[in-house]
This record gives sequence, structure tokens and C-alpha cells, in this order.
Amino acid sequence: MKKRYYLFKLNLTTLNILSIIIFVFMLIISSIFFNFDFLNLSSNWFGLLFWYLLYTFLHEILHAISYILNGAKFNKVTFGILLEKGILYCLCKQNISKKNILISSIFPLFFILFVTYIISIIYNLPLLMFMSILNIAGSVGDIVTFMFLRKIKSFEFTEMDDPTMFALYSSKDV
Repeated sequence: MKKRYYLFKLNLTTLNILSIIIFVFMLIISSIFFNFDFLNLSSNWFGLLFWYLLYTFLHEILHAISYILNGAKFNKVTFGILLEKGILYCLCKQNISKKNILISSIFPLFFILFVTYIISIIYNLPLLMFMSILNIAGSVGDIVTFMFLRKIKSFEFTEMDDPTMFALYSSKDV
């Protein structure tokens, strides 16, 4: 059978709703189980914005590192921002394996979840926990993509110029 491209577009409204649900859930759980008071963090909005942007850049850099470690070419990994959608992104503009995209889509989530969130619990760092929760909630597109792609047997993956779109290249019906 001949290989074909299948285009997919993530629904940002659905992703934003899921992100808010995850954010609120994680704040409540963290407040109850770890006795964190997140209300006191709002006294320095500039500091929160700085740390949020730093975390977001770290998240995208981790995507890039994972793409490259799993076989993508360095010059095919790009970064960008869509201000109108509020998206910072890292794209891999070449066909990559299923293994590469599955690992790359969740690598930042696991790194930030398991490293920074746990460190914030151990050392009682509410700001670090808050940033970790924001990052986890902001990873909803990565989570949805991972959950969708893991069910498909065989494909190559590539991203489009729009960070909400991707294509699968496969000889099987997707």
C-alpha cells in the first residue's frame, strides 16, 4: 500500500478547558496534601511572569533536546511564538519515528513533574510547585497528542508551521 499523509489539528478550546481543569485540580490537591498557600504568590506579578516564561522556555528546550537525542536533525528543530494564541513552541520539521514523538511529547512533562514538583515538596517551595503545576497544565496538548498517537500502530510524524497541527505519514489507514 502506498504511504499517505494524514493531517490533524488540535482543538485549542478543548485543550484550554482541559488545561484549566488540570490546573485547578493540581492546585487543590497540592494545597490539601502539601499545605501550600498559593495566594501569597500573587504579590509579585513580574516575578511570576518571569518564572513562568523561564519554565515555558525550559519546557520547549526539553522538547528540542528529546527530538535530537531520538534521531531528529538539529537544523530541523525550530522554535517560535504565536502571540495571538499564547503559544511558545518547538517544532520538528522532518519525518520522525513513532518512538521519537512519543518520547519527545512527554519528556518535558515527566522531567518537570518528577523533578521540580518533587523538589518543591521536599524543600517546601511554593513558587516552584506553582510553576510546576502551571507547566503540567500547559502540557495538555502534549498529553493529548501522546494519548492519541500511542494507539496508532505504525507511522512517521511531522509538524506543520502551525504548532496546533501535525501530520502522520503511513501506509496504513489512520
